[in-house]
This record gives sequence, C-alpha cells and structure tokens, in this order.
Amino acid sequence: MKRQRAKAADHRQVKIMRRQLERAWVSVRTLRSQLRETERKYHEMAETLPEVLYEADMTGRVVYYNAAALRIFGFTRADFKRGVSVIQLMAPEERERATRRMRALLRGEMGKVGEYMAMKKSGERFSVIARSRPVMRDGRVAGFRGVVIDASPLKQAQKALQEKSRQQEVLLANIPDMAWMKDSKGRFIMVNKAWERFTGILASRVIGKTELDLIPRHMARKFHLDDFRAMRSRKPLYIQEEVPARQGDMRWLETAKIPIVGKDGGVLGLTGIARDITERRKADLSIRDSEQRLAAIINFLPDATFVVDVKGRVIAWNRAIEAMTGIDSKDMLGKGNKAYSIPFYGKRRPILIDLVLNPKLIKTAKYQSLQRIGQALVGETFCPGVQPGGANLWGKATPIYNAKGELVGAIESVRDVTKLRRAERALKESEERYRSLVETIIEVIWETDTEGRYRYISPQIKQVLGYEPREVVGKTCFDFMPPEDAKRLRSWFARLGREKKPFVNLENTVIHKDGRMVDLETDGVPFFSQSGELLGYRGADRDISERKRLKEEILRTSEWEQRRIGQELHDGLIQNLAGIAIVGNSLSQRLQKKAPEEALDAAKISESVREAIAEARSVARGLVPVDVDANGLMVALRNLAAKVRQRSGLRCVFQCRRPAPIQSNETATHLYRIAQEALNNAVKHSSARKIMVSLENRDDGTELIVRDDGVGFGDHLRSGQGMGLHIMNYRARMIGGQLDVRPGGRRGVLVRCFLPGIQEAGVQRARKKTRKFPA
Repeated sequence: MKRQRAKAADHRQVKIMRRQLERAWVSVRTLRSQLRETERKYHEMAETLPEVLYEADMTGRVVYYNAAALRIFGFTRADFKRGVSVIQLMAPEERERATRRMRALLRGEMGKVGEYMAMKKSGERFSVIARSRPVMRDGRVAGFRGVVIDASPLKQAQKALQEKSRQQEVLLANIPDMAWMKDSKGRFIMVNKAWERFTGILASRVIGKTELDLIPRHMARKFHLDDFRAMRSRKPLYIQEEVPARQGDMRWLETAKIPIVGKDGGVLGLTGIARDITERRKADLSIRDSEQRLAAIINFLPDATFVVDVKGRVIAWNRAIEAMTGIDSKDMLGKGNKAYSIPFYGKRRPILIDLVLNPKLIKTAKYQSLQRIGQALVGETFCPGVQPGGANLWGKATPIYNAKGELVGAIESVRDVTKLRRAERALKESEERYRSLVETIIEVIWETDTEGRYRYISPQIKQVLGYEPREVVGKTCFDFMPPEDAKRLRSWFARLGREKKPFVNLENTVIHKDGRMVDLETDGVPFFSQSGELLGYRGADRDISERKRLKEEILRTSEWEQRRIGQELHDGLIQNLAGIAIVGNSLSQRLQKKAPEEALDAAKISESVREAIAEARSVARGLVPVDVDANGLMVALRNLAAKVRQRSGLRCVFQCRRPAPIQSNETATHLYRIAQEALNNAVKHSSARKIMVSLENRDDGTELIVRDDGVGFGDHLRSGQGMGLHIMNYRARMIGGQLDVRPGGRRGVLVRCFLPGIQEAGVQRARKKTRKFPA
C-alpha cells in the first residue's frame, strides 16, 4: 500500500515538473519573441531616421554609425572598419574646434547643439547641425555619441543590431533547464543531464548527498536553507540567484523549488527546476540600453520629433516637441486617434505622419506646400495652436518598415520657421524698396563679379548710354570703352581686385550706343562672402560729360583771362611804370645841384618803380609762362626751376637732354602748370633737398618728370583727394596725356606726365645734337 501511495506521489510530482518545464519553455519563447520584436522596433526606427547617428570611443574613432553616415559623408563600411575619426569628418578649418568639443565631452561635459562645416570623403563640404554627449559606463566616460541633422536610415547600425539579436536568439534557443529531486533531508535523489552539464558533476556522484557534500560550505548553506524554507512553508519558492557554473563563471539561475507533499500532509521532499537566465538578464539589460540609446538619440534631435506605430499610437515624443507643444511625453505616449494633432490645430485632423501611413489622405490635405521626396513627405502650413498668434511650421514625415518590408509606423520632424518666413518677407520688402530707390535715382547703379562682368545694372543705363539693361548684363565695362582706355583700366581693375580696395571719383570714357563719347565718374566698393572671399564690386556711374565740358570751358577761359591780364600788365602797367622810372631818373639828375636831398628822394622813387616793374614782369610771366615759340616750354621750365631755387633755397635742376619743342601753346601751358603744381607740392610737403625737372621727346611721345628726394607719400598724396592732384589729372586728360604719381624709389615722389604720339618737325635732326638746359 505504501508503495502504491509513493508511486502515485511520484506520478503527481512528475506531472508538476512537466507543467513547470512547459511553462518555462513557453516563457523562454515569449521572452525571445519580445526581445526580437523590441529590438526590431527600435532599430527600424533608428534606421529610418533622416539624421546621422554615431558613437565614438575615447580616441574619437567612430565605433557606431548608421546608414545615413555612409550616404551623407560618402565613406564606405570598409573605411569605417579601418578607422574613421569624428575629426576626420570635419572640414579642415573646423577640426580644431571639433577637437576642443571632443575633449570636453571626454571630460564628461554635456554637449550642445552646434553648427559645423563637414566634409565628405570626396572633399565636398557641407553644413551640418550636430549634438553630442558623453557615454557613461560604470560611472566613467567611455566615449561619446551624437546626432547630425538630415541623415539617412541607419543601415549599418541595423545590421549590427540584427546580428546581435540573432546571436542572442541562438543563445536563448540552446539554454537547457535543469531539474532535480531531493528527499526530506535535502539529499539528491535525481538530477537530469542538463544539471550535469551545468555543474560538471555526474549523477552517480550526487545521489544521496547534499550540497554540503559537493560545493563550498558558504554557498551550499544558502541552497540548503532555501530547500528547508520551501518544505516548511509547503509552497513553491521562486528564486533568482547567481551561482558558479562548471567553467567557473557566475551564472544567473531562475529556480523554482516545489515541496512534495504526501496525502497525509507530510513533506516527502522537493522538486527543483532551474533555468539559466543569464542571457535573458543580459538581453533585458541590452534592451533597456537600446531603448535608452534610441530614446536619447531622439531626444538629442533639435527638431521636434515624434514616432507613431502603424495604428497611429505615439511611441516616441522627444523633448523638443515637449517644448514646442507644452505637452509632456508621459501624457502623449500610447495615445492614438490623431491626439498628436490637437496641440498644433486644437482639434483632431490628419497631419503629415497620417498622410505617410495613408497616402489616400493626400488629396484632401490642407498644406501651403506639400511635396514628396522619395518616401518622405515634406510640407509647410500655419498652425494656430502652437503659440500665441500661431506659427508657420515645416515638417518632414517618413514611413518606418521592418525587416520584411512591412509598414510598422512613421516618424515626423517639425520645425518652427515663423521667424524665417518673417525675415524672408522683410527681405523681399527691403529688396522692393531698394529696387524702387535704385530705379528712381539719376545715377546708374551696378554690380559686377570679380572679372568685372555686370550681374546687375539699373534702368538708368538707357538714359546714359542708350542700352537696355539686358544688353549690358554679362558684359564688362571695358566692352564699352575705347581700346586704349579699356587696356589701361583693365590692368588697373585687376590690381584693385587683388588689393580688394574701394575707389571713388574714377573718371572714364565710354562709347554711347549712337557712337558718341560719354564721360563717366565712377565709385565702387568691394563685397565679400561670409568667409571673406571677394565676390565682386558694387557702385554707381554718373554722367559728367556736361560738367567736364563746363570745366574745360572754365579752364580755357581762365587761361585766356590770365594771358589777357598778363598781356595788359606787360603792354600797359609795365610800360607806364617804365615811363615813370625814366621821368624819376631825369628829375633826380636835375635836382642833384639845386636840391641834393630832393634828388636823393627822387632816386629812391625811381628805384622803387624799377622794383615794381620787375615784380610786375614776374607776375606777367606767371600769367603767361610760355611764349608762343615752340621752345617756349623749355625756357619757361628753366625759369620756373630757377625761381624755385631762388625762393626756397632748394637745389632745383631742369634737364632737357634733347630739344622737346611743343607747337601747341595750350599743350605747353598745361604741361607748365602740371610742373608748377608738382614743384609747389614738393617744396611744401616733401622736405626734399633736391628736385629734378626733366622734359624729354621720346620715340613714342613727350615725357615730363618732376622727381624729389623727400619723405615720400604724405596724406595729401596717399588719399588721392588733393585739389592740386585732381587739377593735374584734369589738365593731363585735357591734352590727351597720362599722369602717374608714384614713389620715386627709396625716397621721394615721382610725378610723370606722358603725351603719347607727339613728334614735332625737326626732332629727328635735333637728335644729332645733345643739348642740356642748365637752370
């Protein structure tokens, strides 16, 4: 009878153990399915994100990256496998700043959103917005991770995580469950093969013994006490504990100790079932780490971002969208039925993420702009509920697919572009005001590139040169100039572009559409890119033809009036004074015998009159410096040098190595006035000891040079705005000459006026005789 009861009890215990084993196996399969589903869900979300996600170790080497990194930066997986650093992804000028940021992260400082100039493998540069933070493991910094805006799906990360998931599946599929039985004294009466494999102890050595006989006492005592606790309570005892395995490593076991109770209520022993849950615990930790990583990545995104599953339930709601909507993630996660649209519109309605999940809704969508880019939908609309007065929001939604290509959800990023649109409207209004202003002023407003090609010119060009703006855009100012002026100004403009300097009051001659010449005065200033690169010039042209004509008329009138006054002085006043001097001499001679004192006064009067005659003659020569004779300029310059030497005490020398006759008295007068102004500047400003004036008739023209050995360019010359310099330039242009003012070597200033193509009669014969005109 007792044997039958024991047999029945054993049968019941076997049934209990079988049920426990079945439940354990179901639990393993459920856990494995949940693990795969959870990892698939989060990895698919990461891979479909349009942003680049990465993680780097302590050296800055990228140890984690997604597929967007490959597409955006152009590197291959082999490149990353060999080793690509975060600094290598930055443009050269950004690498020092990125290095400082990386060092701060490795010190444990939290990252901030920053804008960087990145560089693809091909060398192409592009702007990115990035954010990063340190990675902490066991309380220590183990690297850093971050996100870069506008990245592609994370293919590489998905592949790595899928491989890891497959490894975990293999481990879980091969985890054996251990089973054993003990009597009421705690002695083993049965162990299975799994127990043997785990402990490395054969069943033949176990039967009839307790843990105290098999393993160290401090460990065996705990197992022994748990056995008797379960048997005393007559209730199953479930324990999770870490125990040493056969190889000596520690393993986590989930153990169920079930008392075997007889019909009389007495405890016959217990059955134990243990399942190695080490991999499950690791999987749990991995899932939590994966969830935390992906949640951290989404939270790092500077744009408001949320994710829904295929049923429209919110499964991610980052901090940026919390700040935008004022709704905390815990109040939104898990909600469906378009609850996520209420913060934006104040009611439930389809938005971009719904259009991605259900493309049929696109026909009725209410967006200011909506376009499809690949699988993504990009749109912009006005949302009245985001902030007081509403806001213009830009959004991008992308579907999320699992490994089988099944739609499992969607992700949407939202950006507030209200300020940008306001700025665009303000810019447009400003441009309209500027255009209206440009088109109403008299001056011709223009803009050129670095080669001098017009990119814009105002409609006033029609009034000034007769051309429509479309006929001028794309051409250069040199295309409208006489060839000689174009050649001269082209080299000058090239030098100006290298120096990146502005210019003012540049006089130039251009050809009207009807063929006549038009004189312009031009101002221009350079403009640059944000990096300091010269982009071109902007400026204005003024038609000064009439003003120049009036100037020339005034100058001619002034010269004519000076000559008239000088002639009248010579023919009138000087002759009268000469007569007075003769009368004074006669009177002095007659009074010498009768009144010697009065004779002396008369002599003094006569001497004063002669001095007045000399002064009047000097004034007359200044007013009419050049005689009508062709050699008059050489004589006048010699006299001018002598006068400067006499009045200033400087050594002033005039040289003319071969005759330079000037037939035109007007040309000679202008050359004389240029030399006179240059000498005056040298005497007043140069602190020179010697001044050289030379006049030479060359094969290609006549050249006048005034050179001093003074201190060089002063402010009056460096600015180019002095009245004297302006008049010299004007006189040179009036006679078709070219004026050049530049440093005279190591010291001093050189003023050169060149008249091209002047060949006077008899010059070839005069070359045989070298003649020098001393001062």
